Amino acid sequence: MLPLLLRDGLLLPYAVTTPAFLATCLASFSILDKTSAEDLQLKAFSLSLKGYVSWFKSFPRIVRTLPKAPPRTQRDSSNLGLDSKIWTLMEWVHPTAPSPAGKEQWKPPPSSSVRTTLLLVPGKALALQILGTGMASSPRNNTSLSAQKATHSENSQGKKSQHTEEANFYMNCRAAYLTVLKSSLENIKSREQLSLVLQQAGRNPSQKTINKYWTSQTTALNFDDFCAILKQEKPVTKTELLEAFGKIDTDKTGYILHDELYKILTTRGDKMTWDEVNTITKQADFNCSGKLNYSKEWQCAQSKGCFYLEEDGEIISHKYRVHFPQRSSVCVTIKPLNVPQVEEQIFGWKGELGSGNYWLLPFTTGCRLRKGKTQITGEAKLVYRDEDGELALTKDFRAALLDIFETIDLDGNGLLSLEEYNFFELRTSGEKCDEEAWAVCKENFEMKKNELTRQGFLDLNLMEATDREGDPSDLWVTLLSLGYNKALEMTEACPFVIDIHAERCKPRVKAVCLEAGGSQLSRALCRAVVSKGQPKALDGSDNIIAHTYKSGRRITSVIENKSENKVIVRVNNEQSKNCLNNRGLTVFAVEVAPKSMMVCQHVVPLNEQEEWIYNCVYSLVR
Repeated sequence: MLPLLLRDGLLLPYAVTTPAFLATCLASFSILDKTSAEDLQLKAFSLSLKGYVSWFKSFPRIVRTLPKAPPRTQRDSSNLGLDSKIWTLMEWVHPTAPSPAGKEQWKPPPSSSVRTTLLLVPGKALALQILGTGMASSPRNNTSLSAQKATHSENSQGKKSQHTEEANFYMNCRAAYLTVLKSSLENIKSREQLSLVLQQAGRNPSQKTINKYWTSQTTALNFDDFCAILKQEKPVTKTELLEAFGKIDTDKTGYILHDELYKILTTRGDKMTWDEVNTITKQADFNCSGKLNYSKEWQCAQSKGCFYLEEDGEIISHKYRVHFPQRSSVCVTIKPLNVPQVEEQIFGWKGELGSGNYWLLPFTTGCRLRKGKTQITGEAKLVYRDEDGELALTKDFRAALLDIFETIDLDGNGLLSLEEYNFFELRTSGEKCDEEAWAVCKENFEMKKNELTRQGFLDLNLMEATDREGDPSDLWVTLLSLGYNKALEMTEACPFVIDIHAERCKPRVKAVCLEAGGSQLSRALCRAVVSKGQPKALDGSDNIIAHTYKSGRRITSVIENKSENKVIVRVNNEQSKNCLNNRGLTVFAVEVAPKSMMVCQHVVPLNEQEEWIYNCVYSLVR
C-alpha cells in the first residue's frame, strides 16, 4: 500500500485526511452526545451545531449559493415537521441521496418544461394543474456509436424519463397533500379531507367518486393510498372542460352568463350553496358584461390606485396611460380594494379598440365619498416607548401603514419603486424624492432590487417619529392626507384595482399622475350621458335639455344649453325616494354657460336593499 501511495504522490494527503476524518467522527459523537432531545425535536439541528463548531455559522451563506427549491403550495415550511425540514435540505444538497423509509425522493421538475394553468372546473373548486411536466428531448445520439450502445442509451433515456415522470408525480402528490395536512405521515381522516386533497391535486371528485374510496368501513387513508387514488382518477383535461362548458353554452357564443352559471351549479349534479358559488365566481374571470369567457385566453394588465377627497370636496385619483400593440376586443374593470365598509362591486366597459395609447380616467360619483359630519372624540395612539425606552409603532398604526403600503404599491409586487413612492410623497408632502435622496434611503432602510420593502416603509415612518422625539404631528399630517381620521379609519379615500383584458395582445398600463379629472373627465361624462341618456326639454325652452342616463345602481343627469345666453336651472329632488346625490342637497340650482353642457348630479340609492325612486323636476330661473 505504501509504495503505491508514494508512487502516486498520495502519501501526504492520506496522512492528513485520515487523522482529520477520525477527529471529525470523534467530534460528531461528542456533539450528538451533548445535544438535547429538545434541540433535536423542536429546533433546527443547525442551532445545536453552532454551539460547538464555530465555522458552522457560515453554513447559511453556503446554503444561499445552492439552487432554490420551489415554494410549497399554500403552506409555510414552518408548519412541517423537523424530519421534513432536514430531508428537504438533504435533497437539494445531495440529489442522489437514498430516500428514508416511507419517503419518496422529491426532485424538482425541469423548470423549462413546466407550465401552470388555472382552470375553472365545473364542480366545487378552482383547480391548479401542472401541465407539460415531461422531460425535454435528449440530444440525438452520434451515428458512429454501435447499435448496442445506441440501444443501451435509448433504454437508459427511457428509464430516466420514466423515473422523472414518477418523481414529478410524487412531488405533485406531496405538494397537494401538504396543503391540507401537516405531514405526509399524517392520515386523511374524513370524507371532506379526501375531497379537499383531491381538489388540490387538480381532480374534480363527485360524490360518487368519494364514495368509491371512502366506504362505510373506511376510517383513514394514508399518503400511499392517496397516491394510488390519483393514479386511478386522472385530472380533467382542457378538452373535457371545454366540452362541459359547451353543454351549458347551447348557443355556442363562447360565453357563459353569470346568472346562468349560478342557476346550474345550485340546481344540478352535486348541488352547491350560494356561498360556495360566490367563492368560485369571485375568483373566476367574469368580464364587465357579467360573462365568463371560457373558450379564449385574454391577456391582462393590472394596476392599483386610489380616490382621495380634498378639503374643498373635490375628488382626485390616479390617471393612467394604456397601450395596446394591436387592435383588440378589450374589457376594463374597476373595483374597490380592501375597503371593509364598501360592498365589493365591479364596474367596467367592453368594446373594440385600435392599436395605440389611451387615457384611462377612473371615476366615482362622490355620492358616498364626501366630507362627513361625524366628530371623533378621541385620538388613536401612533407610537409608544417599549421596556428599553425605545420608540415603537403601535399595533393599530402599524396595521394602517401596511394598508397604506398595499394601496401605494401600484403594481402589486410587494415593493415600492421610486416612482410609486413619489405618488405617496406628492400626496403627503407635495414634494418628490430624487435619485440622490433615494440612494440615502437605500443605505438606511431595507430594499430589494432598489425598491423599498414593507419593513423598510415601516422603519421610515418610525424614523420620522424618532426624529421628533415621539411627537406624532407629522405622522398625522401624512395619515389625514391619505384619507384617515383620528381614529385611524379610512373615511376620505377609496383604494381600487383596475384590470385591463385584451383578446389579441398584451396591454400595458402605467399611472402617470394624481389629480382631479377636471374638464377632461367632465367632457367624457357629458358625451356619454348625451349619447346614451334620455333627453327631455325644459318647459318653456326647447334649447335647454336635461339628459338622464341610468346605469345599474347609478343615475347621472346632464344639462345641455344650446342657447346663446347662460341659464340657471333649478333642480328639485323632493319627489324622489331613498335617493342620495353627490350635491348633498335636495333642492339646488346650477348655472350653465351658453353653448355648453355640464354634469348636473349623480344619484345612487341611499339604502341598496330598499326600493328607490328617482323623480327630479327641472325648471328655469327667470
